[in-house]
Amino acid sequence: MTATPPFDPKKSYLSLKAHENMIGYASFGIRLDGGQSREGVIKIAVQRHPYGGGQYTLTVIVDTESQPAVKAQLDALVQHLCADLFRPHLGQGFDRLVTMPLDAFARHPGWLITELNFHFRHTEERDSVMLEEKLLPALACVLPITIDAVDWWPAGPPQTAPPAAGSPGQGSLKSFFTRWFGAG
Repeated sequence: MTATPPFDPKKSYLSLKAHENMIGYASFGIRLDGGQSREGVIKIAVQRHPYGGGQYTLTVIVDTESQPAVKAQLDALVQHLCADLFRPHLGQGFDRLVTMPLDAFARHPGWLITELNFHFRHTEERDSVMLEEKLLPALACVLPITIDAVDWWPAGPPQTAPPAAGSPGQGSLKSFFTRWFGAG
């Protein structure tokens, strides 16, 4: 009889992240104290439930350039987020917000990586409407950020092979997400 390997929560969580239903991403700029700013990206995933509810997972990724003061400012901004800040913007179907810092799971020091899970009891809007007209504008209202247009992830399996190493597109956000989080 073989022994069961010990449970590795970090490996398990990264596996879940690799298989979540990514639907798009958006670049953003965030203003910090002292006139500083940083650029980041929001990875967008959705999970629908049979009863009509679901959740939108926004994974916020910012390069802190290994500056502790910048990391501390970003952490403070994220820590103040709560469901009550978003309720006026998201309507009655909004249930709760769960934030989870992923810095401990990631092997990328010098980055802020935080997951924002917006849970809804029911959603009737298409994903594009929910994100572009409600959720992302609400985020821009409660944080000092400017969010670019969503770059929608193609539905279904990829139609072409991934680019060869060193080819154009190797450094794109899409290739970054594919390498880091899996195919979608």
